[in-house]
Amino acid sequence: NVPVNDDTNLEEVEGGDIATHLALAEQYRKRAEYMKAAQEYQKVAQMKTDRRSKSEVYYEVAVMFLDAEEYDNAKSCADIAWATDENDLTITLPPLINYYMKRSNSAVSQLEEILQENPYNKHAYKLLCQIYRDKHHENLLHSTIRRYGKTAGTVE
Repeated sequence: NVPVNDDTNLEEVEGGDIATHLALAEQYRKRAEYMKAAQEYQKVAQMKTDRRSKSEVYYEVAVMFLDAEEYDNAKSCADIAWATDENDLTITLPPLINYYMKRSNSAVSQLEEILQENPYNKHAYKLLCQIYRDKHHENLLHSTIRRYGKTAGTVE
């Protein structure tokens, strides 16, 4: 396990464990070297043994690309995450992509559909509340909390 920090020359780091690859990915991400970060995340995903863990890694890569406004790459990673494991986290990637691309109405429709199907999906619930909060739709926010708060949990 090799220590990786802001001052590390990332090209010289050697090590094959998950922690090292994650640390490298995070440093590349901080430095806005997204393709290199994605390569490190890919190595992590390949080392994971279960589908859920693999899909969570691809979810993180999709979010990284969304933050970088690289929407095509985000969509590709979202597709891989969904194909790897269809779960309550990966199902929220299409509405998350719409939200980042300023298509809030589409995101809201998708999230409401997800929550109608599974009112226990805390990821969809939190994203829907975040959108309503960002748009200052207090009434919709409060009705969503009343409707799904008991099943999907609390919102920070």
